[in-house]
Amino acid sequence: MASTSVIDTAPTRRTADTTPVRAERSDGTRKSQQQSFNALLDQRRASDALRNPIDKLSDKPVRAEARKADEQPVESTKKSESARILSASSPAISGDTVVAAFGSGELVALRTANGNDLWNEALSRASRTSALSEIRDIPGRPSIYQGDVFAVSHSGVFAATDLRTGQARWNLPVVGVTQPLPAGDVVYVVSKTGDVICVSRENGQIFWMKSLNEGFKAKKKGGVFGIGGQRQNRPIWSGPLLVNDRLLIVGQTGDMVVLNAKTGEEIKRINLNGASITSPIAMGDTVYVVTQEADLIAIR
Repeated sequence: MASTSVIDTAPTRRTADTTPVRAERSDGTRKSQQQSFNALLDQRRASDALRNPIDKLSDKPVRAEARKADEQPVESTKKSESARILSASSPAISGDTVVAAFGSGELVALRTANGNDLWNEALSRASRTSALSEIRDIPGRPSIYQGDVFAVSHSGVFAATDLRTGQARWNLPVVGVTQPLPAGDVVYVVSKTGDVICVSRENGQIFWMKSLNEGFKAKKKGGVFGIGGQRQNRPIWSGPLLVNDRLLIVGQTGDMVVLNAKTGEEIKRINLNGASITSPIAMGDTVYVVTQEADLIAIR
């Protein structure tokens, strides 16, 4: 049973957690045993960059249920991929437009009335450096703000797209698995490597960047004389949440980091006594966080 607690805000130590990476073989062309082994080895080596499990993608469509008895539900299915991040994002809605992200790295705008495509943009890079970089998924929910759509993909594209026309306004080489946060004239995004980035909403110019994993060194836990054991991977961070000119980011270290939203300066770290990969929410003067152990924490 999940528990609920209220804690005081005080900076404390950091801890690390590990999540296994699971490789699945696609249903496409049969590969040789050597090729399969090499692909699996690449994914294991690249697990330092990805802490979320990998699972086979079930080709499920975006579906809109009818509100009236004489209306038919609307479905839209896009290209599927053999593997994607296990978590899937929900669509974003603005007026009569729905923007959905797919495991293929496609960002698609649809009409709410009939499901017809308005535009389609692929957030993926042409070059691939490892088997893990082949995953083009957009795990974080797209953000719609002031007529633009902001989204970041696992394959390394952080982009702003015009909601009406689908025309790309700018893009940056950022690998991410969370939802971008537009606010005022800037957009905040947390990369998979633990960098909090603040960019101009208008042209993508980077104002500041803060590394939350600065000084982190991967070590092996367990084993004998350095043989065996489990490698501690780079922590993943989720957020950010903007509260009173403060950015709140939670991570697998069990900490909540508080940053100055204008400068990126770290103000303090709050020990949550549990890792979290779910973005915090705020209500009134209280911030709520859910840990991976299903503990609900309220911070005032």
